[in-house]
Amino acid sequence: MGGTRLDGLNAQLQTSWFMLWAGLEGLSDDEYLWEPAPGSWTVRVHPDARWRRDAGESPVVPTIAWRMCTLAGTQVLRYDWTFGGHRLQWHDIDLPGSAAGAMAFLERASVAWIQACAGVDDAEADKPLCEWPGGPQGRPFGETLWWTNRELIAAGAEITLLRDLFRSRPG
Repeated sequence: MGGTRLDGLNAQLQTSWFMLWAGLEGLSDDEYLWEPAPGSWTVRVHPDARWRRDAGESPVVPTIAWRMCTLAGTQVLRYDWTFGGHRLQWHDIDLPGSAAGAMAFLERASVAWIQACAGVDDAEADKPLCEWPGGPQGRPFGETLWWTNRELIAAGAEITLLRDLFRSRPG
């Protein structure tokens, strides 16, 4: 009673975040910054003393840090371009260089996105609410929510797999 067509997607969003949080319990800085292969993409301190993501043509096994910062950063950007000021860009976002910082960043991003998505009604579900240049512009919000859920599920699986690989390293 009183639900919307997006209830199933919102439930999936909340469940997927819960599962990721459970998979991140006890994350250490060593795991966060561990490079599983030579040339892995990660987050690094740049000459301006800010942490930034590596970028280029094709990633070589991104680190947990890269995945977490990318996941949280895209949620921050999508939130801003859907419900906020429609102005943020990647260079505006300060990325964390520690596991604790990444957990806090991910929590802030996820809480804002989950709460905002829960407030979208049926009429808004069909409107193109998100106009972020890096996202699905012109698509109904329901599709944007579906897409972000898919990103969350994929990134969560990759992060938990990287944690498994870290724990099973030789030595």
